[in-house]
Amino acid sequence: MSRKPETQGDFTVELDWRGESAYYIEGDRRVWVFASYWGGPTGHLSHIHATWEYSDGRREPLTTVERTEVLRRLMDYIKLREGFTMRAEELET
Repeated sequence: MSRKPETQGDFTVELDWRGESAYYIEGDRRVWVFASYWGGPTGHLSHIHATWEYSDGRREPLTTVERTEVLRRLMDYIKLREGFTMRAEELET
């Protein structure tokens, strides 16, 4: 099910559980992330392209710090809004 964007401070999140994806949005740029949850204690998050997509069509790779921050913010957001924990293997290494 696709949900309308919700604002959290300086970012917005669009979740689409059926499509197993989420967009993390800051201002005029967004990052597309794989997001899945099939029940149980945790779901899964991972970067698809790890690229900022700008509204003017530009694309730019996320820095290492941005990759981590986007995943952590999504994990916190989903825990707060959906009530379950997400895992990101990228953060476990």
